[in-house]
Amino acid sequence: MDQHLLGEFQGVITFTPEMLKKSFEKAFEDIQIFDIVREVTSKNEIKAVLFKHYNSLRKIFRSFSKHAVASGEGLFMNLLSYYKFCNFCNLREKNPNGCTITKLDNIFRRVNIEEIHNRNAYFDSGGSSKNIMILQSDPMNPDNALTIGEFMESLIRISFAKFKGQTPAGLLKKLLRENIIPAVGYQNLNRLRVILFVCFNCPVAIFFCVFQAPGFSVRRT
Repeated sequence: MDQHLLGEFQGVITFTPEMLKKSFEKAFEDIQIFDIVREVTSKNEIKAVLFKHYNSLRKIFRSFSKHAVASGEGLFMNLLSYYKFCNFCNLREKNPNGCTITKLDNIFRRVNIEEIHNRNAYFDSGGSSKNIMILQSDPMNPDNALTIGEFMESLIRISFAKFKGQTPAGLLKKLLRENIIPAVGYQNLNRLRVILFVCFNCPVAIFFCVFQAPGFSVRRT
């Protein structure tokens, strides 16, 4: 694994623009969405959306990976942490046609399938989607936990399960705007509450227990 990714998971909080771009490009290599997004233009639009919010997504991933599987090369988001993330961001829906817990579970397992797109097989078959993916094994990528790239892929797939009627990039934007990015603000607010309460025994911290980030409903577990 590249040293810039080692640094990311070992405590580097603020990246330079160059480090951020390099980290993102490496993480984006883990994203395999050919089965749901075929057009190159749509994939590039998704990539642009993810890069725009990459710093915030890193913070979310790090926050929910701190209790997950750890190895010498970094942190990963295991299934339990993934469930906590989904509950925190109100991704689960009771509507059987919506983003149910079963669909969220299937997305986690689907994203963990390590495979690459066999472009030659695709073109040789005349554009058929059958047998165009090749399974591969990466010892640095566990099969029961998400890397930062796989985490972003799960967001793409969740946006497809949760919303309809927009372009792939539009679905992802809606998910990030309504469910994911506000979580960063709430986490910062909650962190301030803890500092005030623990360090200063400040009564104002009580208000931070009940007030949430604007426009964001948190399901506490």
